[in-house]
Amino acid sequence: MDSTGTSFADDFDEFDHLLDDEDEATAAPSRTGRMPRVSGAKDNAPAAGARTKRRPSMKGRIRVTPDWNRIAAVLFVGVIALIVLWFVVTGIMHARRQGSYEDYYRSVREVATQSEAQGDELNSILTDPDAGDRSERIARVEDLATRAKKLAANAQDIEVPKQMQDASVWMQTSLDYRANGLDAVQRSLSASIDAKDADASVDAVSQALARFVASDVVWADSFAVDARSQLQADDVEGVTVPDSTFMEDLDLVSPKSVSSMLDRLAVATTATASGQAAAPKDGKIRGGQLEAGQVTVSPSGQTLVPGQLTEIKGGDDVTFEVPFTNQGEVQLTQVPVKITMRGSESDPVTLTGVIDVVDPGQTATAKVSLDEVPNFGEVLDTEILVGPIPGEKTADNNRAEYQLQFSL
Repeated sequence: MDSTGTSFADDFDEFDHLLDDEDEATAAPSRTGRMPRVSGAKDNAPAAGARTKRRPSMKGRIRVTPDWNRIAAVLFVGVIALIVLWFVVTGIMHARRQGSYEDYYRSVREVATQSEAQGDELNSILTDPDAGDRSERIARVEDLATRAKKLAANAQDIEVPKQMQDASVWMQTSLDYRANGLDAVQRSLSASIDAKDADASVDAVSQALARFVASDVVWADSFAVDARSQLQADDVEGVTVPDSTFMEDLDLVSPKSVSSMLDRLAVATTATASGQAAAPKDGKIRGGQLEAGQVTVSPSGQTLVPGQLTEIKGGDDVTFEVPFTNQGEVQLTQVPVKITMRGSESDPVTLTGVIDVVDPGQTATAKVSLDEVPNFGEVLDTEILVGPIPGEKTADNNRAEYQLQFSL
């Protein structure tokens, strides 16, 4: 602040305004079209004491202020668009993965069903009394082995999703075990015809049959477990991994059972007029006994007593468990079981079951399910019959009678 009452800053501002006015006068052309001359200065020379660089004027300039609200709105819309795009792409990828899994497991299920049917067919070849002599059975096993190899080859052509390639190897391994096992069964059965070492024949057939057990383990513990884990990891719903069991009756694999089977198959069978196999004339005793006092009903666990009334509560999922002991000298297969219930107020009800295999001196149990419960409260005279066995001399112990009453 000087003695005149003005500050240095005020003087600087006033000087700055003067410079701005001079710039405007210098920049404006004269009416004659010439630039004005500065008094006392030569042409094209700056005036004495004038600054060559002047402070730029802020007059007439526009200061731009960013619209942060608009910028935020644009960014928000962009983020939402990216999220929507991500969900769309993810949904498309998930749908494609879901579709590929559905197609794959549809093909696997068809293979599993066919393979299980081949296992049932092998069981019938080996156990059905009416399946022919040993040579006929061996020929059927050979044909079955050819079809199993073809099924395994077809399975290799299934298009496998990338995520399932490791698990699919185990499925293929299981099918190969089954095809190779059928080959081994056919060869070992053929070799057993003229074999001098019976024990070696038994071991060969038993080891061949054991491959089917291995194939079931590989399918269940390696393929199915890995496949279900992958489906869970990929969050795939509505797709199930099929099971596949080739060897239902594990008793068939034991050397003792195989020995009895070879003895049974060694005897040629002939068909009767009814088409059933006649009892071979080998001098061996054939027959068995119904364990009448050991017949039980599940799920209640009640034991039926011959000649006495047994009240069975409920009627859902009722199953009769019928034990039968082979009292003969040869292996018995496909032993029929028949249960007949008669009441005075309802039509007779007949249930059937079968005992696949029972070795000499052993007891096997048939499970026979009741599909529809007769009238509640009605006393039913019930007969259980096992057999008869072709060539059996005494069949009285194959039959027993009971009285049953179903109640709510």
